[in-house]
Amino acid sequence: MINYSGVAAGCFFTDSVAGWNGDCSGGKVNSTPERWAKWVFDAYPGYNGTRPRMQIYHGSVDTTIAPANYNYSITQWTTVFGYGSKPLTEKADTPDKGYTTQVFGPLLTGIYANGVGHGVPVHGAEDMKFFGL
Repeated sequence: MINYSGVAAGCFFTDSVAGWNGDCSGGKVNSTPERWAKWVFDAYPGYNGTRPRMQIYHGSVDTTIAPANYNYSITQWTTVFGYGSKPLTEKADTPDKGYTTQVFGPLLTGIYANGVGHGVPVHGAEDMKFFGL
């Protein structure tokens, strides 16, 4: 799964909110790693199959979906996958100048685009490579 400029799963549908809201889009829904993961697990209670690979892109100057949501998404999926919170590898200027690619494990990669807004350009070739296509 690829997430361009999005929010963590469940952010728009929390315990008290069902739909788009300024707190979530504004990066104000900061939760514990366990709570972020619980929203994923609660989406399909009892599921014990494999989870999809996740590649998360976010721009540092996104005014529609606040950049803090990048960290929330990373926190959510590192917890779901049982990875540590620190990236295993980090590469500057990858896949483009100003972008930083962080690999947290075989199922999770984050790409933070410095100076990029909500319309992070699609990196189709990189996305296909991520999925082995």
